[in-house]
Amino acid sequence: MRIHRDFYDQPSLAEPFFALQRRVFRRFDLRWARDAGYLLPNIVPFGLFDQGRALSILNATRQTLVVEGTKRDAIQLGTVATDPDARCQGHAAELLHHVMAHYADLPVFLLANDEVVEFYPQFGFRPLGQTVFHIDLPRAERSPFRPLQPAVERDAAILKERCHRRSDLSSAFGVSNYANLAEWYCSKFFTDQLWYDDTRQILVVAALRQSVLTVYDVVIDRIVPEFFVELNWPGATRAICHFVPDRFEGDFTAAPDPSPDTHLFVDADFPAPEVIKIPELAHT
Repeated sequence: MRIHRDFYDQPSLAEPFFALQRRVFRRFDLRWARDAGYLLPNIVPFGLFDQGRALSILNATRQTLVVEGTKRDAIQLGTVATDPDARCQGHAAELLHHVMAHYADLPVFLLANDEVVEFYPQFGFRPLGQTVFHIDLPRAERSPFRPLQPAVERDAAILKERCHRRSDLSSAFGVSNYANLAEWYCSKFFTDQLWYDDTRQILVVAALRQSVLTVYDVVIDRIVPEFFVELNWPGATRAICHFVPDRFEGDFTAAPDPSPDTHLFVDADFPAPEVIKIPELAHT
């Protein structure tokens, strides 16, 4: 058995990696993301292989955190998976120990589902609660936002340009460089939750349910402080921001993140301000 890394351009390793990823995470197709250019250069695959078979895999994504006005590099681990036929044999532990040693000089964090919350503390990770932010919205009958359709060539070009020319939403805590991830999520998983204001060139990733507007991201090249105070969204009386909105005006109320199956784990070097929320489109 041998651990390999950074092998997306090596079919003999990449193909079994993708096969295991699809087997465990059916929703995600990382081969498609690689071929479309979304995974490079910040995402590095690691895998424990035995004669061409992927036993355990993960991705390590170098991201820039914004913490109290300062930017700092960190590593987010994602797509952590072990072949179901090879579990309980220490393969994931061996791989994680290797990766943690490789990135010993950087803070490391990950988002885990309910099934593995007991697994990560043995590697020095601790759980950290996340926060979402509520704000009341003015009543509105009309909205300047139209659906953005990534399948339409013009809208796909707008999506790419906006994602790669965006401003950081928070100075208190956020992630700065996730343009490729955001474009991938918007193109693949949030296609019916994209709304665009052509006049102000603002893209909002949001879903309206029972008068509550869940705002996953605001893709904007220049912060408009009054954005939420003046937000016109028919049918919405309240918004819930899944990012820290300290650069926006308004009477925001902080609350524990109710999202299921996304437990944040951080290592000892991770900077932990009072409120934290990893933006949804920066998850790996």
